[in-house]
Amino acid sequence: MLFAIRRAVRCVGQLVAILAVTAVLGGTLATAAVLADRFIDAGTAGLVAAADPIDRSVVVDGPADTTERAVIDAAIRQAWHGMPLDVVRTTGATVITGGRTLLLRSDAGIAARAALVSGAWPAGDHQVALAAPAAARLGLATGDTVAIGDDRATISGVWRAKDAAATAWAGMPAVASGRQDDAIGPLIGSAGLVDSAGARARWTISAAGPVTAAEVSGYRAGLVRLQASLDGIEGLGDRVTGGWDATLARAGAAAAVARSMLSVPLALVIAVGLLTLGVLGHAAGRRRAADIRLLRARGASRTAVAAETARVVGVVMAVAAALAAGAAAAAGAGPAAAIGIPVVVAAGALVLVAAVAAATSLASPRARGDVGTRSLAAVAGGLALTLVLAVIAVAQLLASGLVHGAGAVDAAPAAAPALALIAAALAAALLAAPGAAIAQRLVRGIRSLVPVLALRRIARQAAVVVAGVLSLSLAAGGVAFAVSTSARAAAMVSAGATRTLGADVRAVYDRSLIADAEHPSLSAESVPGLGAYPVFASDATVGSVPVRLIGLPAERLGPQVGVPAADLEPAHPHPLDGTLDLTVTAVREGGGGWPGGTVTVSAWLVDGDGAARTQQIGVVGADGQEHRLQARVPAGLSLIAVDLSVPAAPAPVSAQVVVGSDGARMPLSIGPRTTRARAMTVTGGSGTVPVVITRALAEQLAVAPDAAVAVRLGTRAHPLRADVVAVRDRLPGVGTGPGVAVDLGEFVAAAADGGGSVPAAGELWADTTDIPAASARLREVATQPVRVLSVASVGTAAVITPVLALTVGGAGVVAVLAVLAFIAVALQVVRARRDEAVPLRAFGFTPARMRAATALELGGAGVFAVAAGVAAGLAIAAWLGPALLSAVAFGGVS
Repeated sequence: MLFAIRRAVRCVGQLVAILAVTAVLGGTLATAAVLADRFIDAGTAGLVAAADPIDRSVVVDGPADTTERAVIDAAIRQAWHGMPLDVVRTTGATVITGGRTLLLRSDAGIAARAALVSGAWPAGDHQVALAAPAAARLGLATGDTVAIGDDRATISGVWRAKDAAATAWAGMPAVASGRQDDAIGPLIGSAGLVDSAGARARWTISAAGPVTAAEVSGYRAGLVRLQASLDGIEGLGDRVTGGWDATLARAGAAAAVARSMLSVPLALVIAVGLLTLGVLGHAAGRRRAADIRLLRARGASRTAVAAETARVVGVVMAVAAALAAGAAAAAGAGPAAAIGIPVVVAAGALVLVAAVAAATSLASPRARGDVGTRSLAAVAGGLALTLVLAVIAVAQLLASGLVHGAGAVDAAPAAAPALALIAAALAAALLAAPGAAIAQRLVRGIRSLVPVLALRRIARQAAVVVAGVLSLSLAAGGVAFAVSTSARAAAMVSAGATRTLGADVRAVYDRSLIADAEHPSLSAESVPGLGAYPVFASDATVGSVPVRLIGLPAERLGPQVGVPAADLEPAHPHPLDGTLDLTVTAVREGGGGWPGGTVTVSAWLVDGDGAARTQQIGVVGADGQEHRLQARVPAGLSLIAVDLSVPAAPAPVSAQVVVGSDGARMPLSIGPRTTRARAMTVTGGSGTVPVVITRALAEQLAVAPDAAVAVRLGTRAHPLRADVVAVRDRLPGVGTGPGVAVDLGEFVAAAADGGGSVPAAGELWADTTDIPAASARLREVATQPVRVLSVASVGTAAVITPVLALTVGGAGVVAVLAVLAFIAVALQVVRARRDEAVPLRAFGFTPARMRAATALELGGAGVFAVAAGVAAGLAIAAWLGPALLSAVAFGGVS
């Protein structure tokens, strides 16, 4: 034992290095496991929590009957099998009284979700509590009475929601605005009061507390079970709405992408760590080789040598495992990870190092250190095997993506980048020697023998070629891949999400896409001072390709797509100064009177952003006389068209419209089959609309700028004729998929000119630094359910961004281990060069020139390895990065 200790002390440097590498390897893997779970769980919870209330809950609408409510309650409990769930059950009804519609609700838990501004909560069937926004609309306060059907109720208190964006209020805009469609409220009353008005029950279901990555699949499965249960209940007419499943799917996909990104540096950490341990084990074996040969000469068996080596290495591994476990525990790892992973790593390292060290110390001394056929065969065999695995994994990644339908990551596609990097490093190690041999021939003609000697050594030395080049290539490739992919992912989850969203805040209102007297376009006037602007967004088709059509003001669209605003809005509406002056003449064609015949005159108006609305101007007789109509219109509006409509006419009606006192006469003909005619007042333009399309659409249609396309919308019978003025990789509000962007005013004018319906902007976008305040303002003007979106609510930054730091950190650990391996190789090379000093001195090499040759040998091998690794890492990132990050989706935008 004493002699064994002395032999171990002779290679104490290698043993300390082995201990350090094993401790770093085990600690890194254990710490990465706990940090990855912690970051991904926190990011998943943050992603779900940042979604709009409609997108992080589901709402079940069903009968208020007690028996049927119990059936739905049971279905909800059974669907999630005891998972943490927040279920808010309320009843609601609308009642028309006194010429207005009131929204009544019964909510047993209202006190937990709202705070009283004044008064108290209702204490009986003849008391109600009124939401503060509704109180402002009605001009009522605590103590006033309000008619509810044939009875009157006293307003016992006025309340305000603690958080209007809470899931309990999902799909209930009146909580923030005081109005939902035509109903004002809500008024909170007793269950009996609401039931007497014909109530329906409403269940709002969401997660109770943060949603971890492991819980995503459980909640999604519960949604499927709930829908199946409700579908099996006959006669209830239940409805399930909400985007919770889409948000959970996005969170699951983001978590899967995050884990796959981490798998690359972790796989390289394991590969480079094992390679480093092998190199250090080889160095320790060579250090002990002389002593072992002496022991063998005195009769020691190979088994005894192997057992002694295993005992020495075992002590080192025990200490390394303890250090790694301590580091993992300090990072917050549980007992299983803090102990289990370091022990497994130490056990694997023990087998590897003991086997390599024993084999090296027992091997017969070689006369030269040339690259042997066994070394080349081992590298070539490893390359062939890795290539086969990499081809299979890459094919699956490119064909089916990273994440399957259930939101889980497949192991093979996730391993594709790591396998490709390992294959590239093995190829670099295999090509280093032939490359050095070729370079040696190229420099043979120079006078100095130092480069020739260095290159010849690289071409013939297995240690430098295999271990040194392989370790540095893996490290350089891993770092290049991690940095490139992380930068691409960071851009995708931040700037990419912003461009896809279109603005800092985007409010999508559930309202008609066709403008009429009851449904005007949303306008910036709805939220003064916010700087919001209206947007029309709808699905459409170009040819046979489904696209997303976005119409927004040219002043906003132009800078985002790099096209001058003037090129996007060549047509101009007729300006007004707050007064519309029309002269209308109408008469029945063919002579003959039309006693009592009238023509209704209405105007189509647009604001400065292009948002449309209509206003009735007056009614004139179809008597052939000139009728002058004047009407006040809101300031800032312009005129795009005048509509004349008649009831069923006995014969066609000829009409003329003159705008202003000296405008041109615009002839129109109405009936008998058509009851409406439209006179356009837009000047300029060419009859087609200038549009910008995405490159994805251009490639599918094989079109280029200046091409003509036809855009079909479901709200219009005839397609919209358009000219492509530019092709861009990404469009605001569309992203990189097939899409079309157009100036809103130009789009509205072209639609009006084509006859039929006029599009109504149903979204408001705002660029702001105070997203919470802007979101609250946009909810306050909502009279229909609204989804307020931001980068946080549709992106994946909460999950991806923290993991990017871990990915780069893992690549850094790979680089450190690779440097240690290369240093170990370099030390072996330096020792080997001592035996060559005497013959080299005979050829005239001075000690300085010998040191220069050794430095050039090691530096050349290192530069080649790093260059090859960086090139491979960047190429693989460009090749596989898009497929790897394709699951980083933005949810809830359209």
